[in-house]
Amino acid sequence: MITLQSGLERHSADLVVHKGVTRHATAGAFVFCRFPDSRWRLGLIEHPRLDRWMVPGGHVEDDECQALAALREVEEESGLTGVRLLEAPAPALPSGFPSTHARVPLPWWIIQQQVPADHHLPEGHMHVDHQYVAVVDDPEPVRAPAHPFAWYRPHELGELRMFEDTRLLAKVLFSCIGDLAEALLGVEGSPIENLHARRVVPGEPLEEHRAAR
Repeated sequence: MITLQSGLERHSADLVVHKGVTRHATAGAFVFCRFPDSRWRLGLIEHPRLDRWMVPGGHVEDDECQALAALREVEEESGLTGVRLLEAPAPALPSGFPSTHARVPLPWWIIQQQVPADHHLPEGHMHVDHQYVAVVDDPEPVRAPAHPFAWYRPHELGELRMFEDTRLLAKVLFSCIGDLAEALLGVEGSPIENLHARRVVPGEPLEEHRAAR
């Protein structure tokens, strides 16, 4: 209880500091593909204005939710198709839940950060970034990507011009993407129930999961 309370106080303090600042919802995805050598690679785009290799992403439009925005941005910026989100674990909606309410896929992280003026707003503001994880079967773009796009192995990330937050999260995901993809897409039954049963969580040791197979 003490840990939870101190965490709530810390986050509340962070939000108060930025009270009154304009916030824009953004969304993107760490997109992985398993290549013929059975190794996973991460797809990154080279942002022309920021001069960094980044995950595909951008602003959420008025007529879409964050999950749809992430998928749209991935397809536009990478040229990929058939991208599937790996939803973060959550209990299923209970029986009798109103059919008029649609459940939106959960991101793995929601990160708030200060950003400078851009073409969306001519002054500094906040991005509330919804960061998803996704997989694709075919690594070849089907249309010309909006930005330079390439696939990278874990050891290659250290050589790239990247923001450190992206590099750190990519490292966490590389440690467990195979287990996440299998738990959510490759096991019979409910994907979310399977994930809870396997207890695959980014950043946790995977030895116990491998031993349980």
